[in-house]
Amino acid sequence: MARRCKVRWISLVMLCAMALVLSASCSFVAQDTDARPKPAQHPDLQLTDGSYTLSQAGTAPVTVVAKNIEIYGKAHKALMDNLSFTQYDSDGVLKMQGKADYCSLDTDSYSAQLDGNIFLELPERKFSIDCSSLDWDNSSKVLSSTKGKVSVTFNGNDTITGTGFSGNLATRTFEFATLEKGELHEE
Repeated sequence: MARRCKVRWISLVMLCAMALVLSASCSFVAQDTDARPKPAQHPDLQLTDGSYTLSQAGTAPVTVVAKNIEIYGKAHKALMDNLSFTQYDSDGVLKMQGKADYCSLDTDSYSAQLDGNIFLELPERKFSIDCSSLDWDNSSKVLSSTKGKVSVTFNGNDTITGTGFSGNLATRTFEFATLEKGELHEE
């Protein structure tokens, strides 16, 4: 009888040990749910809560602070999540500031696509843009948006809202395919 209890006790201990090993070796890893395309399986450099400075000859550098920054050197891409950005002139005066949920930047041309909760402001010009999608073509200095509404504020208080936005910052020409509301008053 003592031998039978001992065998049962050892069997029970073995079953518990096996259950512990099996439960410890099985784990669930969530799949990456980001549907955005990535240029490669793994970035060359990945930063969490980092900053990234974009510097181009003849212009003041732009500093980006983001929750996640992935840099893909061979593809010339930088992908950023939950970002804010600033640009100061050589005298320390704020030229530009903004934020977005996501940005895909071409590190050669400095053209970019921004998505989600975008706010861009040029304080000296009293100009701002509020939208959900915005493309920047750096060579032509054109901002555009074909997705959703765009609100543009001029002179700090005149706001125009519409869809199909295109704005040339060099010539200060702004167009909408469809104007929903707003007026522009000359000073």
